[in-house]
Amino acid sequence: MVFGFGRHTSYLSVNDIKKIHMYSFPIALVGQIASGLARISIPALLIQFGTSRTWKIFLWSAITIQVVMLVASQILLLCTCRPIRAMWEIVPDAKCLPSGVQWTAGYVYSGRWDEKL
Repeated sequence: MVFGFGRHTSYLSVNDIKKIHMYSFPIALVGQIASGLARISIPALLIQFGTSRTWKIFLWSAITIQVVMLVASQILLLCTCRPIRAMWEIVPDAKCLPSGVQWTAGYVYSGRWDEKL
């Protein structure tokens, strides 16, 4: 917040914008892991209450899907730009994924199907 996170970019210096992007990267890494583990913990808890084989298969499938999505989102985040520091500063010859790929992955990960992909 010290660097102006949440304020309009016209009020921020280039250096502050760089710091906001640099500090947002580890927050995104940890935040995705925390969110994924929270979604995994719910069906893991419900497995203890289920007695039906169908119910347990459904819950284990949900856990598996969440684990796969968590791993895929972490890989995508780490591979968004090469080198990684190109996410927050200008790096000559940096290679980044197109923004359309990033938006689509975000919609898939969050389960938003009402928007145009």
